[in-house]
Amino acid sequence: MKLRILCLVILSSLVLSACEQEKLNHKPEQKIEQINNSKSKITADKIIKGTMVIDFKGKEQTYKFDGDWKAFSNIERSFQRLIYGFSFLDDFFNAYEDTKDISYIKEGYSLIISFIEQMEFDKTKMSWHDETTALRMTNILNFINKTEKLDYKLSNEDEKLLDENLKKTAELFAFTNFYSGNNNHGFFQDEAGLMYAVKYGRDDIKDVCSKRIEKYIKDNFDNDGVHLENSSEYHYVLVAELKKVLDNYDEKVIPNYNELKEIYVKSADFAYQTLLPNGIIPNIGDSWSMKINLKDYYSEDILNNRNTNKRQTYYESGYDIYKNMDKKAFLLFRGGYIKNPHHHNDDLSFWLYKDGNIFTEFGSYGYEESNPHTKYQTDFEAHNTLIVDNENKFKGKDVKITKTDSPWEMSGVTNRISNITFRRNIKFNKDLSEISIIDNVKALDEQKHKYTRLFHLDPSITPKITQKLGKNVVELYKDDKFIGKLSTKDQVDLIDDFYYSVYYQNPPQSTKVIKVDSSGVDKEMTVDIELK
Repeated sequence: MKLRILCLVILSSLVLSACEQEKLNHKPEQKIEQINNSKSKITADKIIKGTMVIDFKGKEQTYKFDGDWKAFSNIERSFQRLIYGFSFLDDFFNAYEDTKDISYIKEGYSLIISFIEQMEFDKTKMSWHDETTALRMTNILNFINKTEKLDYKLSNEDEKLLDENLKKTAELFAFTNFYSGNNNHGFFQDEAGLMYAVKYGRDDIKDVCSKRIEKYIKDNFDNDGVHLENSSEYHYVLVAELKKVLDNYDEKVIPNYNELKEIYVKSADFAYQTLLPNGIIPNIGDSWSMKINLKDYYSEDILNNRNTNKRQTYYESGYDIYKNMDKKAFLLFRGGYIKNPHHHNDDLSFWLYKDGNIFTEFGSYGYEESNPHTKYQTDFEAHNTLIVDNENKFKGKDVKITKTDSPWEMSGVTNRISNITFRRNIKFNKDLSEISIIDNVKALDEQKHKYTRLFHLDPSITPKITQKLGKNVVELYKDDKFIGKLSTKDQVDLIDDFYYSVYYQNPPQSTKVIKVDSSGVDKEMTVDIELK
């Protein structure tokens, strides 16, 4: 295992307390006071007074802002994305809605104009990052749509500047190599471009963007309706965007509208199945612990007609999931690699939940490339998989879920590790109280190797190594209560690691990894897990 270097991003988080609404007893002055202190108004007022405010995963992040947009160019990429994406514009409109003070609309437009004046096109900067630019254009167009009938008009000069900027941006998306390609960033660009084209009557841009939107959806959702960019979170993100496309347009704008709708309906199966019993996303790939309400994504009719089998296998995307809500039990087995975006080297890794997380992974730190954890989160070592000779050499995408004859057995194989074929079978019972992980490793070079298997424990689990009946046993405790054990004939050690349940968690949660070592040429190795 490699040396981990913790290079933490310091987050200054302010948690806004939510105040219960008092009974107003028909006192207008109390109602006005409450409305005037809405969250959106507070945020807008802070920005106007010189403090930029963004909401990152439910937490408030603030920066000094004196009107100089370049001042944000050295902060964390994810925070630049939200600032330069103008994620705060809704707060200005909502503040106006709460107070009917038109100055909030004026201030919102002032921020847009000042950005255009200061920040020239430079795609090497986050201010003109492909997806950030799409986010900004979408937020500006939404702001225009909400405010165009209000009693506020830009000056002729500012209106011309804004119109030219929107036109230039839409044309960059549609007709130049600024288009990010057939990935989620390109999709967001096409969404923004289509929104512009429909509003301003640009049929040439509409045709380009609508065709590319169709192609992205068809290429990046498989036949089971699973999004192929390797992360549970991005399934929900793109389902939400697909829903917006279907809600906002029809066959006149999206020629193959019904085909996209069919994909959307299919996507509900995986959207349900990939959720942990507590309704939170497991941190597979670039996912954080989001709490999901499926009714935000689908109608009751779609949810009522989804596949209700406890075991569902998605061979193309590479997920095999058993979920028993009655027993609060969940097992996800991973074995797929089609698309590059958000891919982790999680070959034949698994996630195990029983009345809470038991075996997890490292999680996802985020996208800040200056932090070593950004790279480490994608490594084999960050997952519950095989390491050969202390560090895997690997290439290609040859990893897949394979069929078994039993409904109580999962199987997968990977040939990505150099000179190794690694096959894993997981046998389990109904309530996931008994699990056997059988690993078969074949050395194609016929040489002896060291085989290390890693098992990342959730931070809530405390392990203790003992020996029983000739086996090495790791007893598992939660809140000082014995909840189960892992046993094997192979050598067992405990090593330190971290767990990121959310991006840029500061500090991350400390946890233990069970390290199981063996050696040989061709080996069959078994680990048994028993849970209360």
